[in-house]
Amino acid sequence: MDKSAHWALVAAVFAASIIGCGLNTGPSDEIVAGEGALPENVPASEGEPNAPSEPSGTENTPPPPGGETGGPAPTTPAPPGSKIVFVTTARVNGSIKVESDGGLLDIKIILGGGDDEEDVKTGREAADIICQSEAKKAKLTGTYLAWLSTSGEDAIKRIPDSAGGWALPTGQLIFPNRTHIAAGKGPLTPLMVHANGTWLIGSSDAWTATSETGVVASSTCNSWKSKNGMGVSGALYYTDKKWTNNASDWCSSERRLICFQKD
Repeated sequence: MDKSAHWALVAAVFAASIIGCGLNTGPSDEIVAGEGALPENVPASEGEPNAPSEPSGTENTPPPPGGETGGPAPTTPAPPGSKIVFVTTARVNGSIKVESDGGLLDIKIILGGGDDEEDVKTGREAADIICQSEAKKAKLTGTYLAWLSTSGEDAIKRIPDSAGGWALPTGQLIFPNRTHIAAGKGPLTPLMVHANGTWLIGSSDAWTATSETGVVASSTCNSWKSKNGMGVSGALYYTDKKWTNNASDWCSSERRLICFQKD
């Protein structure tokens, strides 16, 4: 074999070996990213299915136990004979005043100014009128009183015992009886429903000046007739003592009221 034939044979064998290895030297011979890499221009969070979600931005009040639609989580249904307890939509400062001529559907809450007008009611009497007004607008029957202590009377003494306890307007039992409250036991589910049965949205603080056993706490905003000084409030999403005895707030702050059915 001459030299030209020899090199022709070597070239043929080399070409056959390249084809056998499947080596593609065409234009598609680009470096391919590994399996864990993301396509170009895709944010990292889209490629991480277990990445934590962003905070919702809700402040102070946690989401309703019942979920997105609101309403308390199902608990013990109210027994026959139970009375109603609810939280007001209205918010008042420590100097509670309302203007009323006896028509409970047309009361006016006064957040400032004097109380020298004939039809202006002040203090805990005004708070009771607010409770009664919201109950009447929601077509609830009975007499309603504000869960407020003063320097002269404990809140627990304002409400007579109820054989069936107190329940939310939506039917969930909150307090089995007055003894339960006086023993310092909290509500069975958060007290965050208005008289009309809707879930409380926004601020969940309520004036009380009342300890977990129902007796007066140290700060009452001068028995609810002053915007100066301090008053004790409760945080309604708690089911321990903080529902009624959570913090001392400036009396100039605006808080809700808790309303118990008396009869």
